[in-house]
Amino acid sequence: MYVGDDLDTYLDAARASLAQNITQLDEPVRKIVAGMQADEFRATWVAY
Repeated sequence: MYVGDDLDTYLDAARASLAQNITQLDEPVRKIVAGMQADEFRATWVAY
């Protein structure tokens, strides 16, 4: 948990989020299929 109203707090949280939530690939992929729990995700958003 990060609490604060300064830029350093924001940047610390952003770095932690990047490390925990983003997977970077070495090569581009043609298609990615993601499965989500239907009871938690009632609507989905698609981005290209």
